[in-house]
Amino acid sequence: MLRDAHQVGAQTVLWRRQGVLSSLGCLIPPMSGVVITRVGEALRSRAPEVCSDVWGLGDVGVALSNLAACLAEPRSFQAWAVDRDDYRARWLERF
Repeated sequence: MLRDAHQVGAQTVLWRRQGVLSSLGCLIPPMSGVVITRVGEALRSRAPEVCSDVWGLGDVGVALSNLAACLAEPRSFQAWAVDRDDYRARWLERF
């Protein structure tokens, strides 16, 4: 989990870290990485209605839950709240 990332490539840094851990044989649970930016938190405080797909401090709970699910049997991973709606509609409108 990266905190207070300012650069545009913060998500890429997270993916690369997870990729290294995966190549070393570590289990990377689904939806277990969160990038929280100061810009995202500022936007969330000023216009929360447009932040449904911007990570925030509330999403850390999902990541921690999925990390803890790796220790439990049977595993019960969680999904981000934004993934529960018709996620394809937003992207297919553009094509």
